[in-house]
Amino acid sequence: MCTQGGDSIIIDDNKFNMSGSPLNSSGLSNLFRGTSTCNSRGYYATWRIYNKELYLIELTGQFAQEPKRSGTKPIRLSDYAGPYCNAMAKLFPNQTMVSADWFTGEIIVPNPRLLHSINRFDSKSEEDTVYQFDKGFLVNSKVVKNDLSGYELDKWINLYDDGEI
Repeated sequence: MCTQGGDSIIIDDNKFNMSGSPLNSSGLSNLFRGTSTCNSRGYYATWRIYNKELYLIELTGQFAQEPKRSGTKPIRLSDYAGPYCNAMAKLFPNQTMVSADWFTGEIIVPNPRLLHSINRFDSKSEEDTVYQFDKGFLVNSKVVKNDLSGYELDKWINLYDDGEI
């Protein structure tokens, strides 16, 4: 299995990787099917915090389809999913920003230095910024310094390759 692709978020015109899947709370994530070990969710989303509100601004995915049953022919994997497409345009025609008013939870943005990453959902950085939302509205943000004691950092990947961890 390769590294999972995750969502991105734009904050103050800067784009960051993020941990968290706000789309899961909407029920829309069930419309997608992953057919790759690099994207088991079947979609990529970009979010934006604008005026203290979370918006979905890009959504690309591979829609799941009901299996085609014709006679006694076997169902093929290709019967389950169509090609990747601009899912934002299909689900939200003529909208460039969709309020994520369904989302209550946290989005974590690792910064400033990612020390180790298995995938975007299992990584460790020196510190994280945690954004807390209630029905799509930003209610709190805080910087959390990660306790790295107890980790065998010498065995971790140094993603910056500067000789220091």
